[in-house]
Amino acid sequence: MSTKTIKRGLLWSLVIFSLGSLVFTPFDSLWSRVISSLPWLGTGVIVSEAFFIGGLIIMAMSMGLKIRNPLRLRKELKSILRASVATKPFWVGFWVNALGAVASGILLGVGICVVLPVTSWGLLYLPLVDLTATVVIRRWALEVHARECD
Repeated sequence: MSTKTIKRGLLWSLVIFSLGSLVFTPFDSLWSRVISSLPWLGTGVIVSEAFFIGGLIIMAMSMGLKIRNPLRLRKELKSILRASVATKPFWVGFWVNALGAVASGILLGVGICVVLPVTSWGLLYLPLVDLTATVVIRRWALEVHARECD
C-alpha cells in the first residue's frame, strides 16, 4: 500500500469516527445548539449559496449569448469558451461564484465547530476538501485564461 492510500484511509476513518461519535451525543444538547445557531448559520448558507448559484448563472449567460445553434454546441464549445472568458460578465460571475463557494465552505467549518461536539471535529475534513477543490479549480481556470491571453 502506498503512503497516499494510507493517509486517505486514515482521513476517511477520522470522518467515520466523527460521524459515529454523534450517535453518543445527547440529542437534546445537540438539537439546542442547532436551534441557537440556525438564524445566523442558516442565513449565511442561504446567502453564500445564492452567490454561488448567481455566479454560475452569470457565467452561463455570458456563454449562452454566443450559442447560435444548440445542436452544434459540442463542435463550437471551445470557441464559445474562448470568447466567453474574454468578457467581463464571465469574470464577474466567476468571482461571485468563487465568493459563494468559499463562504459556504467556511460557514460549514464554523458550523461544525460551533454546533457539534469536539469529538466530531474530524468532519472539518469535508469543508477543507471543498475549499481546496474550490481554490484549485479556480486557480486552474485563471492559469488557462492567462495562457490563452498570451
